[in-house]
Amino acid sequence: MKCLKLCLAFGIGWLTVVGMSFVADVFAQRGNAGQQGRLQERIRFLEARVELLEHLAQRGLLVKRVAAPFEVTDNAGHRIFYVSRDRDVEYYRDGKIVAEMSAEGGGGTIWALASNSPSRMSLTGEAMVATEDDKTRMELGRDSTQGNYRLIFFSKDGKPVSGIGESSDLVSGLAFVGDLSGNVKARIGLTKAGRSSVDVNGDNNNMIVRLTEGEKGGGVLLICSANGCDPPMVDAGDLGGFGVVRTGPEFYNPGVGLMGVPGSFLIGKH
Repeated sequence: MKCLKLCLAFGIGWLTVVGMSFVADVFAQRGNAGQQGRLQERIRFLEARVELLEHLAQRGLLVKRVAAPFEVTDNAGHRIFYVSRDRDVEYYRDGKIVAEMSAEGGGGTIWALASNSPSRMSLTGEAMVATEDDKTRMELGRDSTQGNYRLIFFSKDGKPVSGIGESSDLVSGLAFVGDLSGNVKARIGLTKAGRSSVDVNGDNNNMIVRLTEGEKGGGVLLICSANGCDPPMVDAGDLGGFGVVRTGPEFYNPGVGLMGVPGSFLIGKH
């Protein structure tokens, strides 16, 4: 009797274990089926997303956007490109900034910087400027005060030493050369009468020599004193087929026509 009870208890125990294992296996298979179903659903979603993106790309409607600020680095983590929140774009080489673009100030600006020197170039809507040690050395563009366009070179002290372009008063061509103090020493341009002239200035910016066109269409040479050209010391030129030389100041009187004192007046034969 005892053996029968033990056998029954052992059999019931095994049946219980087998039943529980069967139930657990059923639930496990149901869970795996659910996971596989969700995985398949996600795969179908991704396939549809890829198909949509390919369709948009073929029609040119695919927009790629990256929000600023962001940077691009090389494999070593060194920055080579950077966009800031202030709409500045920076380019780097060997860890140093070499170019920059900005949209601040109501207009665009481009800077090109030398990697091993204090020089840089900037370009705006009005001018191109070269600086060295934060001092302007060259400027090409529109003068912000006069409105004329010109190319000017500056000394290290910021004084204009040479320039070419459009004059601000006569709106005509002009070229000049100055000294390190900014004084104009030589000038090529037009007179107020619209005649071409080459001027040489003295220490006080006074004209001391002028080569220009006379009223008769021939050449005229004026040589002045250090104090000015009223009257000139020498007035030589063409008076319409014959040359005239007048010297001053005592006997110089251009109002009397072709008359003069010997030694101060020389006229060629007509």
